[in-house]
Amino acid sequence: MPILQRQSHESALARHHSVRRQFLASVAVILLTLLLAAAGIMFFEDDRASVDERVAKGLWNAVNAISTAGDFGDLDGRQKVWVGVVLVVGGAAMLFATGTLTSLLVSGAPWQARQQRRLERRMKNLDGHAIVCGYGASGQAVATRLAALGMKVVVVDNDPDAARRASDAGHLVVQGDAGEQQTLVDAGLPNAAVVAALLGAHTEKLAVALMARHLAPKAMMISTAVTPNGRDWLKTAGASAVVMAADLVAAEVERQVAEQRPA
Repeated sequence: MPILQRQSHESALARHHSVRRQFLASVAVILLTLLLAAAGIMFFEDDRASVDERVAKGLWNAVNAISTAGDFGDLDGRQKVWVGVVLVVGGAAMLFATGTLTSLLVSGAPWQARQQRRLERRMKNLDGHAIVCGYGASGQAVATRLAALGMKVVVVDNDPDAARRASDAGHLVVQGDAGEQQTLVDAGLPNAAVVAALLGAHTEKLAVALMARHLAPKAMMISTAVTPNGRDWLKTAGASAVVMAADLVAAEVERQVAEQRPA
C-alpha cells in the first residue's frame, strides 16, 4: 500500500511543480531541436519534392540526427550543414535535456508525484473511517482490530519504519507528525468516525484530542493515559474515552486470580 508523505502544502506543491517543470522543459528542448533540424531539411529540399515527401524526409532525418541512428547519404550539402549547426548549437542543451529526462524517468519522480496526488485525493474521499495515530504495539493491535470490524484504517506515524509496517499490513498511511493539523486533515480527519491517539508523548495526545474535537466533533476520540491527571486533561481536551493501561492490566490480573482461586 503506498504511503502519503506528509509535507507542508507549499513544499508538496513546489516538489510537484519542480518535477513537472523539469520534465516538460526536457521534452520541449528535445522537440525544439527535432523541429529545427526537420525545418532546415525541408527548406533545403529539392523543389520538385511534394510537401508530404519533404515533411517525411525532414522528420525522419531529424530523428536520425538526434538519435545518431541513421544514414544521411540522401541529404545534400546544405541539409547536412544545417543539421550539423543545429546539433552543435543545441548540443549542450540537448544533452542536458536528455540527461535530465532520463534521470527523472529512472528515479521515478514523476510517477511518485502522481501517486502522491492520487493518494491525497483518495484520502479526501474517505468517510466514516478510523485514524490511528501512532503505530507502536498498541497502535498495531488497535488498527488490526478496527480493520477486522470492517473499518477503513488510516495510520499516522512520523517514523518511516512504522509507516512501512503499517503499509505492509494493508492500511492507508500518512507519514507525518500527528501533532500538526494538516497531517490529520490529510488523513481525512473531518470525515473520520474514530480517532485513536496512541502516541508516546502526552502533549501529542492532547494536540490530537483538541484538533479532533474541533475538526470532527462527532467522531469518537479515544486515547491512552499513564496517570489520572493525564486522563483528566485528555477528557478536558475532548477525548470521548481514555484508557489507562495500568487499570487494564490490574483488571486482567484480578480476573485471572479470581478464576484460579478455589470457591
